[in-house]
Amino acid sequence: DVCSSDLKPKIKEKERNVLIDELKNLMQIEIDLLNGFAGLEVKLQETFLRRDWPELDTLVSKLGYFSGRIEAMEQRRHSVFLELKVSLKLAEKMTFNRVIMEMSGENREELSDLYRKLKIAVIRVRGVTGRLGYYYRSVSDSVDRVLSELLPYRKGRIYSRVGLPRAVEEASLIFNREL
Repeated sequence: DVCSSDLKPKIKEKERNVLIDELKNLMQIEIDLLNGFAGLEVKLQETFLRRDWPELDTLVSKLGYFSGRIEAMEQRRHSVFLELKVSLKLAEKMTFNRVIMEMSGENREELSDLYRKLKIAVIRVRGVTGRLGYYYRSVSDSVDRVLSELLPYRKGRIYSRVGLPRAVEEASLIFNREL
């Protein structure tokens, strides 16, 4: 039985190494997906500026696909990370940096580098998304102001006799796609 007890730590170490390798792989995939997402957002803004509406629809669909993949990858990465914490007998609430301090130098360096790249990718997506949001809000506000001047009867909210907001009874405005 001495042999079987000697194998247990080696099996645990192999399982832990498999988890570490899987975590590295998932982090790299998520980094690539986030960078791809940010690239598509940049293309989306360029396409909007060119007023290429069919291409805009295509890009929005691609962004939806990327978004789903990123979310799935994030969940999988989190799950593997939790398994790794259990394997290392660490508290569930322990931070990523604290967990990697428990690993060998090579794994610690690789995971630290991937974590840094992942954070940079997330910051890039936030920046591009924020810039897009700001641009679209300013365009929308401009169009609203123009419409308010052109169609003064549509200014403000219209309320029914019982005090509830009511839609304007006029026909909807339809704009040419080239606006």
